[in-house]
Amino acid sequence: TSEIVNENNGYLIPINFKVDDVVDIITTIYHKPELQKRDNARKMFLERFNSENNFIQFIEKIKTLT
Repeated sequence: TSEIVNENNGYLIPINFKVDDVVDIITTIYHKPELQKRDNARKMFLERFNSENNFIQFIEKIKTLT
C-alpha cells in the first residue's frame, strides 16, 4: 500500500498489472542491488509503524485531551 511503500523504499505494482511488469521490477532489483531499498524500508517501518513509539505518542495525545 502507498502508506508503506514509496519510491524510496520499494515498488508499488498497479492493481491491473501484467506479469511482465513484475518480471521487469524483479530483474531490475536483481541486476542493481543498490535498488533493493531494504534499508529505507526498515527505516520507514521503525519511524512510522513501531508499536513502542506509536503507543507512547498515543498516550501523550490522550493526556492532552483530559
